[in-house]
Amino acid sequence: MVPIVIESELGSLLVHALLDSGANICALNTEIAEKLNLETHHIISNLGVFGSRKNGLHKVTSFTITNLDGTLRLKIKNSLVNRFLSTENTHIIKNADIQKYPHLSDVKLQEIDNHKIDVILSVQFARHI
Repeated sequence: MVPIVIESELGSLLVHALLDSGANICALNTEIAEKLNLETHHIISNLGVFGSRKNGLHKVTSFTITNLDGTLRLKIKNSLVNRFLSTENTHIIKNADIQKYPHLSDVKLQEIDNHKIDVILSVQFARHI
């Protein structure tokens, strides 16, 4: 997960993004869309998640993200809006966890206190972050 800033007309919010190289669409936590008062609409789509498919109306929104120093700005269009994003019951790997593996001695992880995923960035955007 990486920290990013989501911008809206109301302001901006620091959130955590999961860079998902297997996703072909972005997703935003409903709470964040509501906090930033992002305009949403529905599209008809065939959504595949973890091997299952769901045809129907899906809520989407568009927004802009930036990296923390503001040198990168990306427009995200038609991102799914849902409450399914969570790592609350997941163990997030920390630097102490990888110390016992010599082949990872040069790896330094950016540790975060908040394990909540606020946005999933698809492969199209993940390569830019």
